[in-house]
Amino acid sequence: MTKEERAAMTKEIHDAKLLVEKKHEELKGILDRMEREERDIEEIKSALSKASGLDVSEIDVKKLGEIEGDLEEEEEEIIEPILEKELGVDKFCGDCVWNGAIPCSKRVSWMMKRYKISELEAKESVKEDCTKPQERDRLLRGDGMF
Repeated sequence: MTKEERAAMTKEIHDAKLLVEKKHEELKGILDRMEREERDIEEIKSALSKASGLDVSEIDVKKLGEIEGDLEEEEEEIIEPILEKELGVDKFCGDCVWNGAIPCSKRVSWMMKRYKISELEAKESVKEDCTKPQERDRLLRGDGMF
């Protein structure tokens, strides 16, 4: 083995050791964060027990997450129609033609997949280039179908 090969191997070993140390520190940080989160959960359970007078030590954290998700879905169901009306996409028909080429509904689907955006965002973008200006104008005024 030449000096150059030995030096290169020594450098690779040194770099590998540094990488292992870095990953070890990252793992330690993750474990520390998990322990803090577990302590926080226990503190919350304790506070709930004291405030409610009930034993909440058996509360399933996953179940709480599911409940939170359900509440977010309900909130979205309430807020989305309001946003659609504000943005003028509540009257979106999808049968009109976008930019003279394809149905607006197909353009919306493509944009959602391509750009990973919501249906609402895609509809808002598509309405600007709808080739049925009468419908678009009525939509923007709030008295027609898009």
